Amino acid sequence: MTVRMNVDALDSAISAVEELANDIANARTACINAVPYRGPSLSSLTGNSVTVTAPEWLREQKTDPLGVVLDLARLLDTDGEGEVVWTGSTDGSIQDIKEELGRQIAARAEDLEDVESSEDLDEFLETLELLDTYADDPDVTGAFVNAIGPEGLNRLIQQAGSMTGPYADYPNPNGIYEDSSYGEEFERVVAMQDTLAETLSQSVATASLAGKLPDDFGEEFVRGGDPRSAAILFDYAARGGHEFGSEFLVSAGDALLEWENGEGGMYWSNFPGGDQQYGTADLDALRDPTVAWMEALSLSTDGSQEVLLDTDRAAYLLERFSPMEDVNGEAAGKVLQTATVDQALDPGNHGRDAAAISSWAIEHFGGDAEPPDGIKEELGGILGVYIYDVYEAIPGRGLDIEPGTYVRPPDDRGDGWPVHGITINNEDLRGILGDIGDNDSAVSIIGSAANNYNQVRIDDAVQSAIANGGQVGGDDPITMTTGTNAANLGFLYDGLLEGGISSAEDDAAQRRRMAELLLLPTNAIDVPGGPVGTYVVGEIKKHLTNEFVGDGVNEAITGANDVFTQLSRQTWLQTFETMLTAEGGDQLDLGDARDQWPTNAAGNPIPTEDLSDQEVLNLILAIQDGDGGYASTALSEAAAQMERHLDRYGVS
Repeated sequence: MTVRMNVDALDSAISAVEELANDIANARTACINAVPYRGPSLSSLTGNSVTVTAPEWLREQKTDPLGVVLDLARLLDTDGEGEVVWTGSTDGSIQDIKEELGRQIAARAEDLEDVESSEDLDEFLETLELLDTYADDPDVTGAFVNAIGPEGLNRLIQQAGSMTGPYADYPNPNGIYEDSSYGEEFERVVAMQDTLAETLSQSVATASLAGKLPDDFGEEFVRGGDPRSAAILFDYAARGGHEFGSEFLVSAGDALLEWENGEGGMYWSNFPGGDQQYGTADLDALRDPTVAWMEALSLSTDGSQEVLLDTDRAAYLLERFSPMEDVNGEAAGKVLQTATVDQALDPGNHGRDAAAISSWAIEHFGGDAEPPDGIKEELGGILGVYIYDVYEAIPGRGLDIEPGTYVRPPDDRGDGWPVHGITINNEDLRGILGDIGDNDSAVSIIGSAANNYNQVRIDDAVQSAIANGGQVGGDDPITMTTGTNAANLGFLYDGLLEGGISSAEDDAAQRRRMAELLLLPTNAIDVPGGPVGTYVVGEIKKHLTNEFVGDGVNEAITGANDVFTQLSRQTWLQTFETMLTAEGGDQLDLGDARDQWPTNAAGNPIPTEDLSDQEVLNLILAIQDGDGGYASTALSEAAAQMERHLDRYGVS
């Protein structure tokens, strides 16, 4: 099919569209301004009327389709006559024209190897600028990437890289330049490398995500070049936030891992060209293509989950060591978070796969496998997000779960919790707590989850006691929940402590540090309206973005060897303050304990985190010696459950 294009006519049309859009907008404004104050409403000129939407729509047409046709016409108008006849069209559609535009850009991109002067570089930069204009258009990028193919993609990246090497044709470091022209051109080439890698990564990401590339394109790209090309593409994509399609990512990753584990092995840090500048990229980031690939992989939920659902591949990646990472396993940790924590609340397949990967990770690292530092925080995040299921695997108040028991998640956790829960063995839970106990972020995340969930649990118990009344005693909801909360917190602390120090018996300072990380301030948390699960999980996800560094507990922790006592007190204070501040809490039997809590000038209870050591001690002594109703039984139960925990699991 023949398509005729006239450059001047297209230019005029685009100008006319802009004028028409401005005329409509100006006329609408004039009409509205002409109506007197409190005069009749011109409803046809407000809201979503055609006079509002038409200018915006017209301006969109300037870019697509008119701009697309004009750009293609200019590329095809090689003799400068302004009139172009294209006979290669299939149906004359805008998609057809976009695909031809992508192919024409690809043909001109090959001119990089012919750059020998400043003028040549200018022309190539114009081609890059045009590609960048359409880098988020699947039709243009799909045609472009398929036209250059895996080998051409490698070649472009390598050619650009060679221009800052010692044997570059342009700018040639051994050539003769006037004044500082070599330095200026060198900097232009460096900037071009950045632009090329950024634009290529975005274009390949757009095309692959839209399903425009063959399934094996990623594999062929890796196999067809050197590992540095892959490192550059993935590094720039990760830094630019460009998400690749999962087929491209998985096939490229498989090829990288096969290459990495090939005959004789390959140490990426030693491959040729590793010290050669490429744009403004960090050289270390380009020395390990697998790390760069994982950084890009972490932007894709589908890709991350597909990779980690293969347990052999998951074990290799999550335990892999790279000398190029500041924190070993950091890139793999990002993939793990994307596949698990970020999708835990999804009710569909992503949530199901997140639970499956999380269950495997707990079993894997709860056994003999040792997680790298970059994985530990994400494992803490998994335990935090699935804290509901974690609590099911803790012996708790009754200490009635035998070691080695697998606890399968209940079918219904209530609104806001992950629909798909994890299956967890309590010995694996203790094992993984021990593995991550030396990671401050992981400990603080778990502490946040436990304290927030304990708060939700005690809120429910207090409201139940208010609504139903009943006798104060060991079987009332407040006392039972306080005891269970204390025992659960003790279990978590004990498990984490084993990983925090090699000899828990005599390192008092480490016990103090662990408690400060594990415990949040005990003021009653104002649980917002809505599903409590959403609240708890939302708090954990905040901490995974490093917003939380552990506020610690108040100065009441003075004897580090008495941390278990402090844990029970912390749980009790949380219960007591909740009873004092709950709506309807004045109906609860607190005996003379209600008057013992310190108050401020307005007569309101002082938050626990603001109480001094002496005030906490005085409060405990007063409750122990008096008749405090729920406050007394809760204090006794918290201490008793911690003692039971120590008898069975405790460190001495």
